[in-house]
Amino acid sequence: MVWANDMSKQLSRGLLMRTLLLTTFVFFIAVNAVFAQNVDPNTFAPAQRQQLVKCFSDMLSVVKRHNLRDDLANFLYAACAPEIDTYRDALRPFLKKAYRLDTDAEQKVASEMAVYYMVEAGERLFKERPISFCSGDACALDNYRKCLFVQIPNGIDKHTKPPDFEQVAQRNCAALETTARAILTIDFSNARKLQGYSELNEPTRKMIEKVVADVRHEIVVTFSEDLIKVEPGRKSCKREMCGNLPCATLGGDRSEYECAIDVWPVVSPLGKAVITFKLVNDRNGPALTDTTWTVMTLGGDVIKESAEPNLRVTLEEGDYVVIARKAGKVYNRNFQVKPNLDREIEVIAK
Repeated sequence: MVWANDMSKQLSRGLLMRTLLLTTFVFFIAVNAVFAQNVDPNTFAPAQRQQLVKCFSDMLSVVKRHNLRDDLANFLYAACAPEIDTYRDALRPFLKKAYRLDTDAEQKVASEMAVYYMVEAGERLFKERPISFCSGDACALDNYRKCLFVQIPNGIDKHTKPPDFEQVAQRNCAALETTARAILTIDFSNARKLQGYSELNEPTRKMIEKVVADVRHEIVVTFSEDLIKVEPGRKSCKREMCGNLPCATLGGDRSEYECAIDVWPVVSPLGKAVITFKLVNDRNGPALTDTTWTVMTLGGDVIKESAEPNLRVTLEEGDYVVIARKAGKVYNRNFQVKPNLDREIEVIAK
């Protein structure tokens, strides 16, 4: 493959040269090494380095074919793990002799940084390549994504909960999911065979499972965000989509997907009422923008704060007060909610 050959040449020549020179600089900072004079870092473990470059090149070809740009580094570390370990071990005596790195900790840091910059060089090269449309088997993941995506409208119409939507969509797209997983496994297995291995290693198999699951999780998050349009109390799991609106907190290490399958509308519409608020200059007029809202009980408990022009809140039966703030002025109105009686409440800006 022309691209793979080009990749190998660039890594093993120009980019690899810059990579190891950068690594040399990092040694100063990371481990306080005293560098020897007239030492060429390109002479370090040349056979093992070239073996690793070849593995990276072969894996990058597969990554490019399936457009796995976001997972490139993870696939390089996973698929080329044996070559990485061999290269790190081979570097140690060179590092000790040339840079006086005598302790295991110093040698470990330095060898890990050498690999890190090689991976970074591969990522840089990948990003320089134009994104191309897939064709044939390389579209397996895209076909799976499209199948999941077309399940969204039916799930929205039925107000399906995200975990249930995921289960139904996965069942309906099971054949395409299996195909995508199989094609990725075959392609990465063939690339590993070029390194002399008969089977795919476990870290790479786990990465393939992650990539397939990530496609499904991406669609579940999209579905969850679309539910906001039909479930007023539902909160977004995407911070960039929230603006001044309340967001569901991701918390700790929770992903958008984990947030999406856990977030439900604030209250169930059953036995409640959906109330829409708007600030107007005159009755039946258009909603004024740049309005900040607070909905409270008469006892002072805050139910909702928002900056939506047309605020919608699902409320239980009872008496409430709504406060609208715009341009430094405050307007308020008391109102009553009756079960299952959805309505619009105007606050007059006078």
